[in-house]
Amino acid sequence: MVSEAHLFIRDQLDRLESSLFTVTLDLESIADVVEHNELPNKTLIEFVDRLISWLSVYPDRESLLFTISAFLCKPLDWSNFDFSRIVEIMPEMGVSELHHALFILGSSFNPNYVPILQEYLSHGNPGVRGSAEDALTEISHS
Repeated sequence: MVSEAHLFIRDQLDRLESSLFTVTLDLESIADVVEHNELPNKTLIEFVDRLISWLSVYPDRESLLFTISAFLCKPLDWSNFDFSRIVEIMPEMGVSELHHALFILGSSFNPNYVPILQEYLSHGNPGVRGSAEDALTEISHS
């Protein structure tokens, strides 16, 4: 049986996709629903995959990354999930987007992202360097 939380999130994502990304979603509400509801692993993976696929077309990339971060707080093994699309666009991200991206990579617990995270240890912004350190710590404790 599909939960109300699942239906809410799917409806929001379908609405965004069908509008060709011309509407702005309340991504904070989606993140809140994810945080306070149990969703099947398959659903979590499906929704994160959809959100990542929109990174180059959705106008508010920071909110999209924040929402993806909320999904990664769920107890699921994300180490085999492909976050390469995030890695590809990290060089063009602003500071606040980088914080979310680094959190996502660290929360994946995937040691393959260690070299990428290490690059950000020398970033010009001390907050980004701190986020990279935190992400590396997360991976080292997995």
